Amino acid sequence: MTISLGQLVTEDAALGGALPADFLYGASTAAFQIEGSPAAEGKGPSVWDRGLHGPRPGGGAYETGDEACDSYVRWREDVSVLKAMGANSYRFSISWPRIVPDGRADTPPNQAGLAHYAAMVDALLDAGITPVVTLFHWDVPVALDDEYGGFESARIVPDFTAYARAVFAALPRVKHWITVNEPFVWASINASVLKTDWSDAKWAAYTRHTLLAHAAVVDMYRREFCDAGGGQIGITLNMDWVAPIDESKAAQQATLDLIDFWLGMYAEPMYHGRFPASCLRRFGEGPDGLYFTPAEWALVRGSNDFFGLNHYGTSYATGRPLPPSAGAAERSFGPYERVHERDGVPIGNRGEGGHPHDVPWGFGAILRHVHTHYTGPAAQTQAQGGRFPIYVTENGFAVAGEEHMSAAEVQDDVQRQNYFVGYVREMVRAVQDGVDVGGYMAWSLLDNLEWSNGFGPRFGITAVGPAPAFTRTPKDSAYMLRRVFAHLIRK
Repeated sequence: MTISLGQLVTEDAALGGALPADFLYGASTAAFQIEGSPAAEGKGPSVWDRGLHGPRPGGGAYETGDEACDSYVRWREDVSVLKAMGANSYRFSISWPRIVPDGRADTPPNQAGLAHYAAMVDALLDAGITPVVTLFHWDVPVALDDEYGGFESARIVPDFTAYARAVFAALPRVKHWITVNEPFVWASINASVLKTDWSDAKWAAYTRHTLLAHAAVVDMYRREFCDAGGGQIGITLNMDWVAPIDESKAAQQATLDLIDFWLGMYAEPMYHGRFPASCLRRFGEGPDGLYFTPAEWALVRGSNDFFGLNHYGTSYATGRPLPPSAGAAERSFGPYERVHERDGVPIGNRGEGGHPHDVPWGFGAILRHVHTHYTGPAAQTQAQGGRFPIYVTENGFAVAGEEHMSAAEVQDDVQRQNYFVGYVREMVRAVQDGVDVGGYMAWSLLDNLEWSNGFGPRFGITAVGPAPAFTRTPKDSAYMLRRVFAHLIRK
């Protein structure tokens, strides 16, 4: 008898009801990657609207977000897909220049943009789907980038806070907020794609100002909006796990330094009021490095109600420095070599372009790391003994070569299903070991524009057809996830 991949979970009685009844299960998207309609109803341009219409290094042209998945028009179809997959939550982002076209604090918000997202929120709630809303998923208004370099300047803080205030006021029914998506990857993309004059000084500035913008918005939300109707607010950090390739001191140290750089540089200030020592050695401690005033530290520390985590794959750290031939994108992820093979054995099934490799044990490792260092009872956090969950806000797999497959092969996405089964089982094991995980949102609801990589990498649990119809067709992984989480979530 042949069983489906999903049955590896649904036929396991020990996993039935392993997740709490209020567990958030669903999928995630980002505005620029799916919406299209770049100038509709008063929207201003973002740095991506400009950047992807510019020249591509090495020649050729970028694919753009001018149409993307046409979700600004077809969002009701997206809600229908969420219902078909049995989701009880949907994480999406709001386009900053759709709300404030030039991004400036003194510019009145665009009422058409606010009305669009308010209608989405109402439709989601009417369908029994909890909206989890991200305020910033990398679409800085061009005007702010031109005026002061966006997150290079502390001037971003009041502009971002004013934008967030307008959104909070317009969407009072939303109770789950994420301020910023992946500040590390946002800086990395600037270092490798959007900026031509990057430096460690700019990376330090981005780190300071992203954390300050996040903390200022959290403080404002708690003072002005949270008491009126409750709600949670936090930031989403990313961490693709890294493990030492052997027991050498070099590999061990490189692993620790990379974890500090990718995760600790953002989590340590918010949870423990400090920067990792390895990051201070690299970036410095003065005003041009990693530095906050006492008043700023008071805002930053404790500025999360949950731990938002995006995770995809795992690699080995060799301890060797990157070779001189390494490109800007590789260098933006740290100065050490990482590989996906040891003694001739691949670490896991390789996804499109190597992002990600399917390594379930790495997911278990990062969940336990976050629990041990930040959210669990032994960690010194602002939770003060109360519940402080991890929300997995992105996790997914791009099948290599899927864009060239037949419709039947795309539908029967066995590699993606295998990935989800392995990772979800690791998550449940972590929960059974005492790690508090409050939600899981697959990346991504739709095959979409993967930024400067175009439409080639396909992470979606739903295929999207070409213009003009942009037909949504859920893949088998979407239905498998419905069955898996129906079994896992306690009734």
